[in-house]
Amino acid sequence: MQNDGTFTASTGVHTFSSTGNIISGANVVAIPSLTISGTTTNNGTLTVSTTLAGASTLTNGTNATLNFAGSSAIAPTLTATASGNIVNYTGVAQTVKGTTYNILNLSGGSGTKTLGAATIVNGTLTINSGVTFAMSTFLLTLNADFINNGVSTSGSGGVTITGTAAQNIGSFTNTGTVSMTKTGGTAIFTGTVNGGGLTINGIGGTLDLGSGFTQTFTGAWTRPTVHSLATRVH
Repeated sequence: MQNDGTFTASTGVHTFSSTGNIISGANVVAIPSLTISGTTTNNGTLTVSTTLAGASTLTNGTNATLNFAGSSAIAPTLTATASGNIVNYTGVAQTVKGTTYNILNLSGGSGTKTLGAATIVNGTLTINSGVTFAMSTFLLTLNADFINNGVSTSGSGGVTITGTAAQNIGSFTNTGTVSMTKTGGTAIFTGTVNGGGLTINGIGGTLDLGSGFTQTFTGAWTRPTVHSLATRVH
């Protein structure tokens, strides 16, 4: 399906049932209720406002954008690792599908976005004004920046900060273990972090606890004896 003009979807369910479906075009494809029962790739901008159902796979392609506002969880397998692709959760109370994302944005005003399973974000994860982000009992792995402009961010499954790029990590509270496994680059806390244990086991990475913040860890602090890992403590 290529939309270079004006496409107006009905309020009924739209089903992509064949294999190799492609969504593309210069303009937004807005479908209130979409069922993916055949493999589908979005190479443009796809906006789903109500329900994204089905048991097949939806792939967000290179530089593509998926906007999802539905209150029910995304049902299809979601592949969102391609370079430049963005997934936006724009509803009020939503479940964030547990998968690996490139860029992940949580917006939509007041309401809670709750992780549905362990999640990896390779690009920037942004929590926008008014959003409460609940990591629940699942592990969140960050390979790039974590920008928290929301109301609160909490969970118990732990947070892993990893990769080799420079990272800015905003405020969060998690009663699980905060792990720094970076093998290069510096991750700096840009807000207050409350965690369970703090484990530093990356070789070659740097964790900077930031300036002017009180970082609180209620559990054990574990780090290797390798002196090439520099950690600044305030």
